[in-house]
Amino acid sequence: MSLRPIDLNPKEVQAIQSGQNLQIRRKVKPKSGGEIRGWGGNAIAMEEIPSNEPDTQHFRTVVCPYGQVGDRLFVREAFSTKIRNVGGTPHESFAYKADKPDEMEYFDCNGKGRPIKWKPAPRMPRVASRLILEIQEISVVPKNPTSTASQPNPFMWAIKFVVIQGGVA
Repeated sequence: MSLRPIDLNPKEVQAIQSGQNLQIRRKVKPKSGGEIRGWGGNAIAMEEIPSNEPDTQHFRTVVCPYGQVGDRLFVREAFSTKIRNVGGTPHESFAYKADKPDEMEYFDCNGKGRPIKWKPAPRMPRVASRLILEIQEISVVPKNPTSTASQPNPFMWAIKFVVIQGGVA
């Protein structure tokens, strides 16, 4: 079992926290410049590789970059730090954009307003993560089932999970 990061936007975090969403979808990205043609098995997509040989098809597997069934994902999300004085000693805590997306400032113990500077999800340190998800199932699904032939690489990773830490409030 491995632990990997996954970046989520505030709406995705809110949906997980409320118990409304137990699946994440992410675009399947080709590894060799070809086109994704569909599901190739357990957590695998099939990529057709361009070939100069007539009447020849070359395929390769693309493994899900988010892990395998049983692996865990720690959620990175937009965040900020708040520093407050408690008994004359500064203490740092984290603020999450998913909780208060319109918050512009916080007040320290002296009533002084401090601006909140939101940082993007990829900059979140592991220690600030409050959600841990365990992968239950991975599949490759069409992004839009009605028009897969007209779009290049129209497939998505569908990652079903259970919340291990930080679920329904």
